[in-house]
Amino acid sequence: MKVLYISTNFTALSHTFITREINGLRDIGVDVKLLSVRNPDTSAATKPECDLSGCKFVYPASFFPVLGGVISTFFRSPSRFITAAKTAFVNNEDSFKQKLKLFYQMLIACRFAGWIINEDVQHIHSHFAGSPTSFSMFLSALTGCPFTFTDHGAGVFHDRIGLKTKFRRASGVSSISEFNTQFYPQVADTVPTTKIVRCGLRMSDFTFNHRQKCNTPLHILAVSRIVPKKGFTYLFDGLAYLDEEGIDWNCTMVGEGPLIPELQEKAKSLGFADKVTFTGPLQQGEIRKLMLVSDMFVLPCVLAPDGDMDGIPVTLMEAMACGCPVISTELSGVPELVINDKTGLLLKPEDGLAVGKAMAQLAVDSELTAKISKGGYDWVNDEFNIKKSARRISEFFAEIASKRKN
Repeated sequence: MKVLYISTNFTALSHTFITREINGLRDIGVDVKLLSVRNPDTSAATKPECDLSGCKFVYPASFFPVLGGVISTFFRSPSRFITAAKTAFVNNEDSFKQKLKLFYQMLIACRFAGWIINEDVQHIHSHFAGSPTSFSMFLSALTGCPFTFTDHGAGVFHDRIGLKTKFRRASGVSSISEFNTQFYPQVADTVPTTKIVRCGLRMSDFTFNHRQKCNTPLHILAVSRIVPKKGFTYLFDGLAYLDEEGIDWNCTMVGEGPLIPELQEKAKSLGFADKVTFTGPLQQGEIRKLMLVSDMFVLPCVLAPDGDMDGIPVTLMEAMACGCPVISTELSGVPELVINDKTGLLLKPEDGLAVGKAMAQLAVDSELTAKISKGGYDWVNDEFNIKKSARRISEFFAEIASKRKN
């Protein structure tokens, strides 16, 4: 089968779960073509995790290539062009400004319709329900090729545009969690066939270091974009609790984001600025080294003021694959990964004291540390393994193709 994958940026450090899926599909013989909404992020990822040979890019969208695509697409199939144009405007969920944006994306999509037909692409799949799936939807309408998408929360939990139309026109949805699957009827009138396909890890990329006990000082690791939904202010409240209990610690924060100055100021006000290191973004290999030597990985996710929240953070999976005990919160699909006292410690959101007590518990309870270190690794290896995920999504594409033939 020949499949076109569309995503925002295949080189982004935060999107490695997509490139792993592509590699997993290619490993089992699926021919995957690539269309990226943005140009490569060379400042952040110098070594893309998958082969980008032949990848095409949506932006920048120059006038004459787009015009040429519109003209050729219209004359190739006027009915499909009109159907695609109507798709941008028929929904009743978006503002007029949003509809114009969708129509603009439809015009840009025309530039790639001929390429898809010439390449004999049989299926279009996108990651994220925002712009990548907008292009999937329009390219499907322009070419007659079925499309599916993987929802990660963004574009579904918040910042929705054309969402009901996307659900209505998609041949299926690949959901990363049971939580997301149950959430869809709240935002869409019609939900197509849905299949759970976990974001998977290539386990050979990770070394398992079975933790038997925590070190002194305690080494705490957090890896993520530094944004409200990650709940790092509650991590800092927990660090203050460790100080109160006389537990020695240091903390490494990996990532970039708008909340770094605020957190730096909070650390200063709490008197432990010298014990927190903000590294900025790091390459995957450097992050894995930190996960191998850290005593725990803490990601106290919360519901952000704008409604944004995590799906199932891949960084939690990666820490578990390294044997690093994880602490997170009962939000969205996180409990499907972090099972309390078995694969990690799971807390109520927005409770800094609980975060501090959980870190303190791991610091002194070597039996619990060893248990969840091994339990977390086993669970990720079984349920969040890219070999299993690639096979499941390949089967999903085949099921859709079979239904269309019948």
